[in-house]
Amino acid sequence: MNNTQQRLKALFQKQLDASISAAEQQELFALSNDPALAPMFQELFDETWQDLEASRPQPAIELPLVKRPWFRIAAAAAVVAAALVTWLWLSTPERATEQKPAALAVKDVPPGKDGAILTLADGKQIVLDTVKNGSMLQVNGIRVEVKSGQLMYPPQNDGAIAWHTMSTPKGRQFQLQLPDGSQVWLNAASSIRYPSTFSGNERKVEIDGEAYLEIAKDKSKPFIVTTRKQQVEVIGTRFNINAYSDEAIERTTLLEGTVKVKNNHSSSSSLLQPGRQAQVDENTVDVKDADTDEAVAWKNGLFHFVNADIPAVMRQLQRWYNIEVSYEGAIPRREFQGKMQRDLNLSELINLLEKADLHVRLEGERKLVVTP
Repeated sequence: MNNTQQRLKALFQKQLDASISAAEQQELFALSNDPALAPMFQELFDETWQDLEASRPQPAIELPLVKRPWFRIAAAAAVVAAALVTWLWLSTPERATEQKPAALAVKDVPPGKDGAILTLADGKQIVLDTVKNGSMLQVNGIRVEVKSGQLMYPPQNDGAIAWHTMSTPKGRQFQLQLPDGSQVWLNAASSIRYPSTFSGNERKVEIDGEAYLEIAKDKSKPFIVTTRKQQVEVIGTRFNINAYSDEAIERTTLLEGTVKVKNNHSSSSSLLQPGRQAQVDENTVDVKDADTDEAVAWKNGLFHFVNADIPAVMRQLQRWYNIEVSYEGAIPRREFQGKMQRDLNLSELINLLEKADLHVRLEGERKLVVTP
């Protein structure tokens, strides 16, 4: 095996492990176009297919029908395989365009992007995605800066405390630097309410939807996050909160540090350690091992599904693509597992769903219909 073949094999394995960098992925695409490497590429494909088929679990009779995994690989491919349906995306923008069905090419919805609305204490609103990058603003005497998809609050030395709300519509995400230096990544269809400066002996914010937070350490001022169902108290840590109103359970996933999670409607509480997740319903706090990659995948530009049923998948797509989802007849019983980039156009994503034998169609501009 020569050096080029060894390199192809190494890159191919990295792609399967989802550890490949953007530069390495481009290199893999280039190698896949070399006719001299076609036999080896096919051999790697065949070996992977055999491994996937050998590892595919046999479902019990009472489980929903498991569709045979499909696997397309040539440099414009999506790979769907594993226990139920696993996506491994491997494509170039040029080839993805070639693969689009003609019917979908006319109707398309772009993925979400940076954008948010800042609501001031007096109700005035500022659309942040229309503010010029690098702008320093004075809003009711409070200094803020908008820079590269982030709203930043320098420490405020004067002026009264005002409560602001940053909210992201569907199809938007944004970052926030709080006055204490804490960082907040806000997912689509979410909001955070916070003071223009932190005073007193604690730092309080309110979150609706989903946010990833990296809290600046200050032992004298614990940081407290409140949602509809829980209160999370931290000193300095990294964690993700999923508290959408259309999800039955709120989830707090800890990546670093320690947090205390308390149910707002009962005395139930728990001290969370890194790698653990608190699942909060109306009355309890249930702590489980967490897949931290899944919890923060959205922040890293990915959809990451782990045994997600169709409604769970569609709720994520609704928020990110700002679409309406409806169902014709009974909702198909299927579970999805794997990763997809969040920068795909909706037509590309529909193509993947169809390859996974999930039938959908786009009506009008923004209505996705799931059919049996």
